[in-house]
Amino acid sequence: MEAPPSLVRLALGGLLLDPTAYRAQRESPVGMRRGLILVLLIGLLVGVAALIGDVGELLTQPDPQAVSDTLRSGLTAMPWYEQAVEATPGFADAFEQFFAQIGGLSFTPTPLGSALGVLTTPLVAVISWFIGGAMVHLRHRALRADPGRNGPRIQREPAGAGAGGALRRGLPRRAAPRRLVAGAAMQLCGCA
Repeated sequence: MEAPPSLVRLALGGLLLDPTAYRAQRESPVGMRRGLILVLLIGLLVGVAALIGDVGELLTQPDPQAVSDTLRSGLTAMPWYEQAVEATPGFADAFEQFFAQIGGLSFTPTPLGSALGVLTTPLVAVISWFIGGAMVHLRHRALRADPGRNGPRIQREPAGAGAGGALRRGLPRRAAPRRLVAGAAMQLCGCA
């Protein structure tokens, strides 16, 4: 396993968008493992923080029955309640039945659910990381970008083609789809 200072440096470099951290991660022979460990540790920290927050909420929350009783007495003391009871004879029974049904609902976090969140948060983070990486890989292949690691290719134009063999940035072999999309977008917005 990686040394914690190395992972902290990697996390801070990624968070601060440090190009040397990205370059070091890309060129590392164990880059995938380091990234996986980092994503798991961040997911674990988020899960533990959520657990602490849920326990704090559970400890500081008022009694649900007291809240329900206060809400019921406040609503029944309002003028609209008296008017509704006078206008509709079955309103009071329906109101009490409704209140009995929603009285059992509780939005209080459970300790079991919070503990389960500590385990599922890192797994969801890793799965999201893999899905995101697969989507970027597929997009990269669909645009047929240069597979080289050092950015776009530098190509020399032939001597008879323009500026006498000047260097230019290499584009993917098929730049036509990009032009088609741009042309379609301009037609849609009415710019063309």
